[in-house]
Amino acid sequence: MFPWLPLPTTEINEGYNGASVDVANGIANHVGGDVAAVASQHVGDIGYDYDYGTDMNLGTNFADIYAGNGAFNSIEGSVVASAEQSVGDVDGFAVLF
Repeated sequence: MFPWLPLPTTEINEGYNGASVDVANGIANHVGGDVAAVASQHVGDIGYDYDYGTDMNLGTNFADIYAGNGAFNSIEGSVVASAEQSVGDVDGFAVLF
């Protein structure tokens, strides 16, 4: 057992995720399609810790787009920034037969 963990069943789950797109910035740039930044993340677990320990689930997720800034820039498609995140866990009791 590690000294920073108060109980043997303590869980610490951390996640950092990001997507960045930097396109067609400046003068007279052309993008002939879509621009997308997609970040998807799940932080946590699925298990049987019986809830007498301490759970800590931390997540940071981002999607950034810097596109078409400046003069005479064109983007013919869609511009999409999507960040999906699930933080936490699912606990339960084992089925004993």
